[in-house]
Amino acid sequence: YIGTATDSCTTPGGKHVLAGCTAIPTCKLPAVTTGYDITTCNATSTNMLREDECTLSCATNYTGSPTDTCASNGGRFTLSGCAIIPACELPADTAGYDITACNATS
Repeated sequence: YIGTATDSCTTPGGKHVLAGCTAIPTCKLPAVTTGYDITTCNATSTNMLREDECTLSCATNYTGSPTDTCASNGGRFTLSGCAIIPACELPADTAGYDITACNATS
């Protein structure tokens, strides 16, 4: 639960009124997770998890700081923060450069 709990009692002998706390929303994974490594996230396309129960990383060939957002209880996570690493070719002239550790092609 999240929020700030409040307690009020306005009538002698009456019942306390508790308010301010709401359940933390739970979501399921989106249908498409391209760019994200969800292997350490215990979610599936059908089971529901809180944001803190789903740890993401960027998939191979992607970079960034991934986040998962569960904005609507019972909805799907919104995944953001990973972008594809661009694959580039070496220029034709590499004179003066040590490219032995470069995986690019020319």
